[in-house]
Amino acid sequence: MAFFVLLPLFALLAWFYVPVTHGDFVADDYVFLATSRMVDTPLAAFWQNHFYAPDYFRPVGIVSWWLLTHFFGLDYASHSLVNLCLHAANAGLLLCLLRALALPASGIIAGVVLFALGPFALATILWPSNRFDLLAVGFLLIQAIAMLRALQGNTLAVPLAMLAALAACWSKELAYPVATVMACVALAASGASWQRRALLFALLGLAIGGAFFVRQVTVTGAFALALTKGDPLGQIVNGATAMISALPQLTQFIVGQERLPWFGWGLLGAVFAAMIWERRDAAELNRLLGGATLILLAAFIVQTPLAKNFAPMLDGSTFGTITFARFFYAPWIAVCVMVALIISRGRLGSLAALTIVIVTVAAATTARPLAESFAGWTRKEVHTVSVAATQAVEAGVTGDLPCVFVFLGTQSNHPYFRMFADVTVKARTTAPGKVWRCHVMTE
Repeated sequence: MAFFVLLPLFALLAWFYVPVTHGDFVADDYVFLATSRMVDTPLAAFWQNHFYAPDYFRPVGIVSWWLLTHFFGLDYASHSLVNLCLHAANAGLLLCLLRALALPASGIIAGVVLFALGPFALATILWPSNRFDLLAVGFLLIQAIAMLRALQGNTLAVPLAMLAALAACWSKELAYPVATVMACVALAASGASWQRRALLFALLGLAIGGAFFVRQVTVTGAFALALTKGDPLGQIVNGATAMISALPQLTQFIVGQERLPWFGWGLLGAVFAAMIWERRDAAELNRLLGGATLILLAAFIVQTPLAKNFAPMLDGSTFGTITFARFFYAPWIAVCVMVALIISRGRLGSLAALTIVIVTVAAATTARPLAESFAGWTRKEVHTVSVAATQAVEAGVTGDLPCVFVFLGTQSNHPYFRMFADVTVKARTTAPGKVWRCHVMTE
């Protein structure tokens, strides 16, 4: 029965998402587009650092950009719809995971709807460059499902779990600690022999360690996370404080100030109602809830240092909201699993699930202006500047020799063009043979 929830859920997702397909690329998007156009084969991303930031190694995400750029070119709608499809696939994977945990329909429906239409997920998927989060979470879900099958005796699920952990780690750095915690949780699983649990843990550790080793060899001088720079504990505390304090404001920017109270209190009230009257057979669910809590902590903590650096972008602007929301995508799905478990263990689970579905759907319908605003902003401001600059460079190139173009402040006063001027022109050009030899700068 729970699978039938996906049909109206995906329809509502599509309705929410359609406005953003009329937008245009911005900021980091141009970096990946330019890289994809200038690199002959994507496979080199697995042994060379093709990411513009020196501490990042995300070959799976880079390959996805290369493939999409060669299939769709600069068609923004196609690039954008991939994010929608990935998020929908993640919602389907979450449904499969909750079914594999043998949860009742009420818990499954509440968890899937909350994840698919929750404000943080909806905001995250609007920007193509947030695809790294979607990929990492998707592979982590596959790892979790495969782990459950492996613990139940499915031998073929073991290599699948290893490959999923490897792909997740090479999609975004947040997967390293999350995949590791998931492997540790497998050690405490009930219903499987200790030999099977230990073997699965060891093989997952081999996959995660191998991914980390390749990263270390490829990205010279980099370490696993920004936590290793300076005071790790201080970064976590300060970052966690910034993320928690920004949570109400972020939700307000997505769903609106008037809807924030009833969404927040409706969600918390439903969860509390499910907790106060526990079913007698909830012992196993309580153990699962403990494991989900550890995974949530790992997904949250690993985001804190970088999220703190991006906190100033949460200034009410559409792009700032969408950029900051990505730090909550992975923790949010862990929260949704916890909510599904809480709903399943409570005698008032059905009523609580219905409340969660109602408030989540209502919040999603009020969040649609975010997609409309983002699309309008990119078309009116970013698109206009990037197209004009590209045309100016193409018209100014007079030969095959290297050259330099400098745009003055009066000609290019948009901050995101000033930051990404060179890759913007290299990504959009229709004359790559000549333009790629030039360097584009701003005053």
